[in-house]
Amino acid sequence: MTYKDFWHPLTQVYDIGEAKAIARLVMDIRFGLTMTDLLCGKTADEAEATMLLQRLLTGEPVQYVLGEAEFGGRTLYVEPGVLIPRPETYELCQWCISLAPTIRKGHILDIGTGSGCIACTLAKEMPQAEVTAWDISDEALRIAQKNAKRTNVHVSFE
Repeated sequence: MTYKDFWHPLTQVYDIGEAKAIARLVMDIRFGLTMTDLLCGKTADEAEATMLLQRLLTGEPVQYVLGEAEFGGRTLYVEPGVLIPRPETYELCQWCISLAPTIRKGHILDIGTGSGCIACTLAKEMPQAEVTAWDISDEALRIAQKNAKRTNVHVSFE
């Protein structure tokens, strides 16, 4: 499938700029195709691209379709059982990290951890702290644990 064949149907759901941005993201992450590749006429696997396009046309967020979201320079695993990490949430993490020099040994509790984006970020950036993450959803805890492994941090999940 060509880049245009992918982005053009997305204009039913998104404006042209967003449709093109989503198409570029999918082509890059899922198929390893750069914008240069796309402009040179390289194409994505037709069957897989069609399946991804159908999911996007239902309005499913591209992060769920790709199974990942960017958060503070890290790529986290996401799926519909958790919220997609937001840039504003990373600002909260940065504020907490800015307090780190004043903390000798502390405990951090992330309640309603979801994807674990806060817990994993703070555990990575504040290694002196003991980080615990709670959630009532077993699915969210599974996803958060996956992200702890992915980011190579220790977080206690409950």
